[in-house]
Amino acid sequence: MKSTRRFVVLLALCTIAGLPGIAQSPLPIRCADLSFEDEVLDGGGQFGDGSEGALPLLAEAGVNTVRLRLWHTPEPGRDDLADVLAAATRADARGLDVLLALHYSDSWADPGKQTTPRAWATLSTELLPDSVYRYTRDVLLALRDQGTPPRYVQLGNEITVGMLWDTGRVGGAFDTPAQWAQLAELLTQGRAAVHDVLGDDATVVLHIDRGADLAGATWFFDRLRPLFGDFDVIGLSYYPWWHGDLDAFTATLDGLAERYGLPLFVAETGYPWSLGFFDDTNNLVGLPEHVLPGFPATPAGQADFLAAVSTTVAAVPGGLGVCYWAPDWIVAPTLGSAWENVALFDDEGQLLPAAAVLGGTAVASEPPPSPSSALRLALYPNPATDIVTLKLDGPPGCGTVDVVDLLGRTLRIAEPICNGTPVRLRLADKHAGLVALRVRVGAQLITRTLAVMP
Repeated sequence: MKSTRRFVVLLALCTIAGLPGIAQSPLPIRCADLSFEDEVLDGGGQFGDGSEGALPLLAEAGVNTVRLRLWHTPEPGRDDLADVLAAATRADARGLDVLLALHYSDSWADPGKQTTPRAWATLSTELLPDSVYRYTRDVLLALRDQGTPPRYVQLGNEITVGMLWDTGRVGGAFDTPAQWAQLAELLTQGRAAVHDVLGDDATVVLHIDRGADLAGATWFFDRLRPLFGDFDVIGLSYYPWWHGDLDAFTATLDGLAERYGLPLFVAETGYPWSLGFFDDTNNLVGLPEHVLPGFPATPAGQADFLAAVSTTVAAVPGGLGVCYWAPDWIVAPTLGSAWENVALFDDEGQLLPAAAVLGGTAVASEPPPSPSSALRLALYPNPATDIVTLKLDGPPGCGTVDVVDLLGRTLRIAEPICNGTPVRLRLADKHAGLVALRVRVGAQLITRTLAVMP
């Protein structure tokens, strides 16, 4: 982390928060992923007074871009092309830009799974890139022809370990020149389709999940860049309970900006306004260790966190903006939510203060806390297959390492670790996918995500 930049970011936040009525300078992209809105409304949920959906309320708060998730052939009513076309029409009617997030899968795609669509499952390595081109082209033509072409196109979702497995899979046993070349070809064909349909009017985003892991992010982009060329925009996910604290986030943005000189965009983030449950669906976030020191799980704490993220992005050369994931995923009478306590609407469907911070029309409620301890956790390789090495840096001390899945279920407990002494953990089959490594040293807790390749 560059201490000078951290000081500037903190000073900017304190100055803004200390001047009531003075709004933060808006970022170019102030984005909300509204892929759940139609499902919430269909399930009987409501936003505000119930007369309109989430989109108008967020637009009034200053949001200027809508991110829309597209799956290839999903279950009926789940993020298919018809859903995206309808949502793009609603966004365009409000004057908002569209960021199209192509998942190239029939369901969720992330570093733990990048399943090839069933329709492409039998295609050879040679034919799959052509299918990527034709599918991307056809989707963009449909959006363009109805008068709602996306301004931003994201090729794949959190593709840190590739996409369209196993053809475009990288990392672990797949960290080979041949596999990287295949991933690059898939992405190149997707980019060609964007340019052929939209010309220079669209920006291509490559999105990985390492928002607070500079080593993991450079591992990906260093390998892909010689094969793919420069990217329009580097997109990152940043969830502090999975990725790291704000210092690590700042260091990652600084490092990427210095190394690549390319625009940077937080494609996904979120923070809880409560640790409570408002339905019977298990929440992804709900433990005390999921919150950062000085940013409580309250409406004000959520707003302060989002202000810190936005101001950090604005301070980085090429920082484009922030997109909040699933601000609309609230509880409805016939729809449960695993994210209602992280949404930008409360349990009664009323807009929370963080929405105006996202939109640049309001500021943090309090000055941010002092920077966190210098204790740091490095892990490598990430992704890993059989063994991962962990190393603590910072003040002397010892602690323990727990391995949990992303629902908080413990897979392994109390492995010892001390500052300055590398620890090698052997991974088992039950660890496959995305897991979280939680290191406790005294009262401090550090969490990092690890992609474990089977």
